Amino acid sequence: MKKNKPSRAISAKVSSEDLYGIHPVTEALRAGLRSCKALFLSDTENPRFSELVRLAMEKGIVPQACSMEQLTSMVSGAVHQGVVLRVSPFRFRDPDVLIRGDSPLVIVADGMEDPRNLGAIARTALCLGATGIVIPKDRAAGPTPAAVKASAGALEHLPLCQVVNITRFLEEGKKKGFWVAGLDGKGQPLPSAGLNGPLILVVGGEDRGVRPLVQKHCDVMVSIPQTGPVGSLNASVAAALAIYEIRRSSLVGFR
Repeated sequence: MKKNKPSRAISAKVSSEDLYGIHPVTEALRAGLRSCKALFLSDTENPRFSELVRLAMEKGIVPQACSMEQLTSMVSGAVHQGVVLRVSPFRFRDPDVLIRGDSPLVIVADGMEDPRNLGAIARTALCLGATGIVIPKDRAAGPTPAAVKASAGALEHLPLCQVVNITRFLEEGKKKGFWVAGLDGKGQPLPSAGLNGPLILVVGGEDRGVRPLVQKHCDVMVSIPQTGPVGSLNASVAAALAIYEIRRSSLVGFR
Protein backbone atom coordinates (compact mmCIF):
# COMPACT_ATOMS: atom_id res chain seq x y z
CA MET A 1 0.00 0.00 0.00
CA LYS A 2 1.36 3.36 -1.04
CA LYS A 3 1.84 5.81 1.82
CA ASN A 4 0.82 9.41 1.45
CA LYS A 5 3.65 11.89 1.59
CA PRO A 6 3.54 14.19 4.60
CA SER A 7 1.94 17.49 3.77
CA ARG A 8 4.27 20.47 3.53
CA ALA A 9 3.29 23.61 5.36
CA ILE A 10 2.97 26.59 3.05
CA SER A 11 3.47 30.03 4.54
CA ALA A 12 1.35 32.49 2.62
CA LYS A 13 2.64 36.03 2.40
CA VAL A 14 0.16 38.75 3.18
CA SER A 15 -0.57 40.47 -0.11
CA SER A 16 -2.57 43.37 1.29
CA GLU A 17 -3.91 44.99 4.43
CA ASP A 18 -6.66 47.44 5.23
CA LEU A 19 -5.87 50.90 6.58
CA TYR A 20 -8.70 52.83 8.18
CA GLY A 21 -9.55 56.33 9.34
CA ILE A 22 -9.66 59.58 7.37
CA HIS A 23 -6.17 60.88 8.22
CA PRO A 24 -4.25 57.57 7.83
CA VAL A 25 -5.93 56.83 4.51
CA THR A 26 -5.37 60.38 3.23
CA GLU A 27 -1.67 60.25 4.10
CA ALA A 28 -1.23 56.80 2.57
CA LEU A 29 -2.69 58.10 -0.69
CA ARG A 30 -0.51 61.22 -0.54
CA ALA A 31 2.71 59.43 0.37
CA GLY A 32 2.41 56.94 -2.47
CA LEU A 33 4.79 54.45 -0.85
CA ARG A 34 2.33 51.59 -1.06
CA SER A 35 0.33 50.21 -3.91
CA CYS A 36 -3.27 51.28 -3.28
CA LYS A 37 -5.72 48.65 -4.49
CA ALA A 38 -9.20 49.76 -3.43
CA LEU A 39 -10.94 52.49 -1.47
CA PHE A 40 -14.14 51.71 0.44
CA LEU A 41 -16.36 54.53 1.71
CA SER A 42 -19.59 54.57 3.67
CA ASP A 43 -20.83 57.37 1.40
CA THR A 44 -19.00 58.22 -1.81
CA GLU A 45 -20.91 61.53 -2.10
CA ASN A 46 -20.05 62.79 1.40
CA PRO A 47 -18.11 66.12 1.19
CA ARG A 48 -15.94 64.90 4.09
CA PHE A 49 -14.44 62.37 1.73
CA SER A 50 -13.97 64.65 -1.29
CA GLU A 51 -10.16 64.86 -0.88
CA LEU A 52 -9.94 61.08 -0.49
CA VAL A 53 -11.99 60.59 -3.64
CA ARG A 54 -9.81 63.06 -5.55
CA LEU A 55 -6.56 61.39 -4.46
CA ALA A 56 -7.91 57.94 -5.23
CA MET A 57 -9.16 58.94 -8.69
CA GLU A 58 -5.71 60.36 -9.48
CA LYS A 59 -4.38 56.85 -8.91
CA GLY A 60 -7.06 55.30 -11.06
CA ILE A 61 -9.04 53.96 -8.10
CA VAL A 62 -12.82 54.29 -8.20
CA PRO A 63 -14.18 54.42 -4.61
CA GLN A 64 -16.64 51.70 -3.68
CA ALA A 65 -19.66 52.30 -1.44
CA CYS A 66 -20.00 49.96 1.55
CA SER A 67 -22.24 49.93 4.59
CA MET A 68 -20.79 50.90 7.97
CA GLU A 69 -21.34 47.31 9.06
CA GLN A 70 -19.31 45.97 6.14
CA LEU A 71 -16.47 48.37 6.88
CA THR A 72 -16.49 47.45 10.57
CA SER A 73 -16.25 43.78 9.64
CA MET A 74 -13.31 44.48 7.29
CA VAL A 75 -11.26 46.07 10.09
CA SER A 76 -12.32 43.73 12.91
CA GLY A 77 -14.36 46.32 14.77
CA ALA A 78 -11.83 49.18 14.75
CA VAL A 79 -13.01 52.80 14.51
CA HIS A 80 -12.79 53.50 10.77
CA GLN A 81 -14.77 56.77 10.32
CA GLY A 82 -16.40 55.30 7.24
CA VAL A 83 -13.11 54.90 5.35
CA VAL A 84 -11.02 51.81 4.51
CA LEU A 85 -8.12 51.66 2.06
CA ARG A 86 -6.74 48.33 0.82
CA VAL A 87 -2.99 48.64 0.29
CA SER A 88 0.12 46.54 -0.20
CA PRO A 89 2.06 45.58 2.96
CA PHE A 90 4.26 48.15 4.70
CA ARG A 91 7.79 48.51 3.32
CA PHE A 92 10.62 48.96 5.80
CA ARG A 93 13.54 51.23 4.88
CA ASP A 94 17.23 50.38 4.97
CA PRO A 95 18.52 51.22 8.50
CA ASP A 96 21.90 52.25 7.11
CA VAL A 97 20.19 55.24 5.50
CA LEU A 98 19.42 56.67 8.95
CA ILE A 99 23.04 56.75 10.13
CA ARG A 100 24.70 58.24 7.11
CA GLY A 101 24.47 61.68 5.65
CA ASP A 102 22.38 64.39 7.30
CA SER A 103 20.68 62.42 10.08
CA PRO A 104 20.57 64.56 13.23
CA LEU A 105 18.04 62.58 15.31
CA VAL A 106 17.13 58.89 15.06
CA ILE A 107 14.62 57.25 17.42
CA VAL A 108 15.02 53.62 18.51
CA ALA A 109 11.95 51.96 20.05
CA ASP A 110 13.40 49.11 22.10
CA GLY A 111 10.78 46.41 22.56
CA MET A 112 7.69 48.62 22.46
CA GLU A 113 4.71 46.28 22.25
CA ASP A 114 1.72 48.62 21.97
CA PRO A 115 1.17 49.72 18.35
CA ARG A 116 -0.59 52.85 19.60
CA ASN A 117 2.59 53.97 21.36
CA LEU A 118 4.64 53.31 18.24
CA GLY A 119 2.15 55.33 16.20
CA ALA A 120 2.12 58.21 18.68
CA ILE A 121 5.93 58.37 18.69
CA ALA A 122 5.99 58.34 14.89
CA ARG A 123 3.56 61.25 14.82
CA THR A 124 5.73 63.31 17.18
CA ALA A 125 8.94 62.32 15.40
CA LEU A 126 7.60 63.42 12.01
CA CYS A 127 6.20 66.71 13.37
CA LEU A 128 9.47 67.59 15.10
CA GLY A 129 11.75 66.64 12.23
CA ALA A 130 13.35 63.40 13.43
CA THR A 131 15.02 61.38 10.68
CA GLY A 132 13.31 58.05 11.32
CA ILE A 133 12.53 55.23 13.74
CA VAL A 134 14.22 51.85 14.25
CA ILE A 135 12.42 48.86 15.81
CA PRO A 136 13.59 45.31 16.57
CA LYS A 137 12.31 42.48 14.39
CA ASP A 138 11.05 40.33 17.28
CA ARG A 139 8.84 40.98 20.30
CA ALA A 140 7.88 44.50 19.29
CA ALA A 141 4.94 46.35 17.78
CA GLY A 142 5.15 46.85 14.04
CA PRO A 143 3.51 49.24 11.55
CA THR A 144 0.09 47.60 11.73
CA PRO A 145 -3.05 49.46 10.61
CA ALA A 146 -3.64 50.25 14.31
CA ALA A 147 -0.20 51.87 14.54
CA VAL A 148 -0.78 53.82 11.33
CA LYS A 149 -4.13 55.03 12.74
CA ALA A 150 -2.47 56.15 16.01
CA SER A 151 0.18 57.99 13.99
CA ALA A 152 -2.53 59.88 12.04
CA GLY A 153 -0.76 58.65 8.91
CA ALA A 154 2.74 59.74 9.95
CA LEU A 155 4.06 56.19 9.49
CA GLU A 156 3.28 56.52 5.79
CA HIS A 157 5.87 59.33 5.55
CA LEU A 158 8.49 58.73 8.25
CA PRO A 159 11.22 56.15 7.48
CA LEU A 160 10.73 53.09 9.71
CA CYS A 161 13.47 50.46 9.83
CA GLN A 162 13.49 46.97 11.30
CA VAL A 163 16.69 45.37 12.58
CA VAL A 164 17.50 41.97 14.04
CA ASN A 165 19.93 43.35 16.60
CA ILE A 166 19.39 46.77 18.22
CA THR A 167 22.81 46.85 19.92
CA ARG A 168 24.57 46.23 16.61
CA PHE A 169 22.67 49.15 15.08
CA LEU A 170 23.73 51.38 17.98
CA GLU A 171 27.36 50.40 17.56
CA GLU A 172 27.19 51.10 13.84
CA GLY A 173 25.71 54.49 14.64
CA LYS A 174 28.58 55.27 17.02
CA LYS A 175 31.08 54.43 14.30
CA LYS A 176 29.34 57.01 12.10
CA GLY A 177 29.67 59.70 14.76
CA PHE A 178 26.37 59.37 16.59
CA TRP A 179 25.97 59.83 20.34
CA VAL A 180 23.53 57.33 21.92
CA ALA A 181 21.19 58.40 24.73
CA GLY A 182 18.77 56.04 26.45
CA LEU A 183 15.59 57.33 28.08
CA ASP A 184 15.19 56.08 31.65
CA GLY A 185 13.49 57.43 34.77
CA LYS A 186 16.70 57.11 36.78
CA GLY A 187 18.93 58.78 34.21
CA GLN A 188 20.53 62.20 34.22
CA PRO A 189 18.01 65.05 33.67
CA LEU A 190 17.85 65.60 29.93
CA PRO A 191 18.26 69.42 29.99
CA SER A 192 21.64 69.09 31.75
CA ALA A 193 22.96 66.10 29.78
CA GLY A 194 25.03 68.23 27.40
CA LEU A 195 24.36 66.11 24.32
CA ASN A 196 25.98 67.19 21.06
CA GLY A 197 25.93 66.30 17.40
CA PRO A 198 23.97 63.56 15.64
CA LEU A 199 21.95 61.64 18.23
CA ILE A 200 20.23 58.27 18.57
CA LEU A 201 17.53 58.39 21.26
CA VAL A 202 16.53 54.97 22.66
CA VAL A 203 13.03 54.70 24.12
CA GLY A 204 12.19 51.55 26.07
CA GLY A 205 9.12 49.34 26.15
CA GLU A 206 6.02 50.08 28.19
CA ASP A 207 6.82 47.86 31.18
CA ARG A 208 10.53 47.09 31.24
CA GLY A 209 11.99 50.25 29.73
CA VAL A 210 15.30 50.12 27.87
CA ARG A 211 16.71 46.61 28.25
CA PRO A 212 19.89 46.25 30.36
CA LEU A 213 21.93 44.97 27.41
CA VAL A 214 20.85 47.93 25.29
CA GLN A 215 21.64 50.31 28.15
CA LYS A 216 25.22 49.07 28.11
CA HIS A 217 25.54 50.35 24.56
CA CYS A 218 24.20 53.82 25.42
CA ASP A 219 26.67 56.63 26.07
CA VAL A 220 24.34 58.19 28.63
CA MET A 221 20.95 57.53 30.21
CA VAL A 222 18.68 60.57 30.45
CA SER A 223 15.37 61.26 32.16
CA ILE A 224 12.46 63.68 31.99
CA PRO A 225 12.37 65.76 35.20
CA GLN A 226 9.04 65.16 36.95
CA THR A 227 7.07 66.31 39.96
CA GLY A 228 3.92 64.99 41.58
CA PRO A 229 2.84 61.63 42.99
CA VAL A 230 2.77 59.65 39.72
CA GLY A 231 6.20 58.14 39.22
CA SER A 232 6.33 57.50 35.49
CA LEU A 233 5.15 58.71 32.10
CA ASN A 234 3.59 56.74 29.29
CA ALA A 235 6.30 55.61 26.85
CA SER A 236 5.01 57.73 23.96
CA VAL A 237 4.52 60.80 26.17
CA ALA A 238 8.06 60.49 27.57
CA ALA A 239 9.41 60.11 24.06
CA ALA A 240 7.49 63.17 22.86
CA LEU A 241 8.84 65.32 25.68
CA ALA A 242 12.39 64.10 25.10
CA ILE A 243 12.24 64.68 21.34
CA TYR A 244 10.86 68.18 21.85
CA GLU A 245 13.50 69.09 24.43
CA ILE A 246 16.30 67.80 22.20
CA ARG A 247 15.01 69.81 19.26
CA ARG A 248 14.16 72.93 21.30
CA SER A 249 17.53 73.18 22.96
CA SER A 250 19.30 73.04 19.57
CA LEU A 251 21.27 69.97 20.64
CA VAL A 252 20.22 68.67 17.27
CA GLY A 253 18.87 71.78 15.59
CA PHE A 254 15.60 72.12 13.75
CA ARG A 255 15.96 71.92 10.01
